[in-house]
Amino acid sequence: MKTMQTRRITISLCIGALAGAIDIIPGLVQGVDYRITLADFTFCVGVGFVVAHVSLPVKNWVKGFAVAMVLAIPGAILLSLIDPHSVLPMFIIAALLGPAVGYLTGRFLGEDQRR
Repeated sequence: MKTMQTRRITISLCIGALAGAIDIIPGLVQGVDYRITLADFTFCVGVGFVVAHVSLPVKNWVKGFAVAMVLAIPGAILLSLIDPHSVLPMFIIAALLGPAVGYLTGRFLGEDQRR
């Protein structure tokens, strides 16, 4: 039992870190502040972790989309105070990476994709 839970945590964090690496590449190229880059990366890792541990009666990619969008709301509210024009791109990235994280998490954990 403990091995299965450890595997779930490891896979979810790795998939989240992969999504985070994909997410921060444009910011690194543009020279975005390291705190924003770190926030983006931890957001993706968090999405990976939550997606792997939430049970919803939907396909995994839909679960990934839903979790990413819900978790993006607090960051979007804060970002709107600093740079309102960056909120839409933030949600677009969440809408693209969330389903990918959900799909990959389900695939690597062997969860049914045919719900």
